[in-house]
Amino acid sequence: MQQDQCLIVFAGTTQARGVTSRLAREVGTNFCAELYRHFLSDTLMTMKDGPFAVNVFYPQDSEEEVRELSANQFRFYPQRGDSAPEKMTNAFADCFGRAFQSAIWIGSDCPDLPREVVEAAFNTLADGDENDAVIGPTANGGYYLIGFNSDAFEPDVFYGLSSTGDSVLEETLDFMRNRGCRLKLIGRWQDIADRNALAKLIDRNAGTVFDASGTMAYLKSKKISSGWQILDPRFTVS
Repeated sequence: MQQDQCLIVFAGTTQARGVTSRLAREVGTNFCAELYRHFLSDTLMTMKDGPFAVNVFYPQDSEEEVRELSANQFRFYPQRGDSAPEKMTNAFADCFGRAFQSAIWIGSDCPDLPREVVEAAFNTLADGDENDAVIGPTANGGYYLIGFNSDAFEPDVFYGLSSTGDSVLEETLDFMRNRGCRLKLIGRWQDIADRNALAKLIDRNAGTVFDASGTMAYLKSKKISSGWQILDPRFTVS
């Protein structure tokens, strides 16, 4: 393990009352809360054998359940702050304060993200003569991964962005380039932000290794085996 590399995994709330995403509005909060539990569990199981430390940052209302989902195998820290930018900034500051030389953030809404993508992102940062930061874009104008070397971290990078999500990537890139940050974009991945993305997750993973995941097992337990079921406006979860 590279003791100077830290993967920050941001856990979403596992409590139905706290789920407010677009996906939850489309398919139901109880279904979505359980789905997010499987997203997080699958993400952590994928990343646990990587050559980097895994630090899990949990919402204040979800510590016990997050620990149980991951069999208490990682280091756990509360998300500190009143807003998403403040929480992300504090998570990076916490990691760099513990002497990590590079840190990468991912959420738990890309449950089929391969560990090799994260390893490649850390390798990008390891080439410190060429790159200060790395970003993995999503198809909807945001990003699923962002990372920095400790001496190049910009604490203000998460503030002042549009609340709409489709311009977050470009605004972030503009900010970092204006600060002279040497950054590299890696391949796109799909975060599961709405029912269209969930449908694509189901269809692209049929017959893959991820088809045996907790996420896919949960969907199958709800009699969901293909994306068209999610897209059907009459879709309901029993």
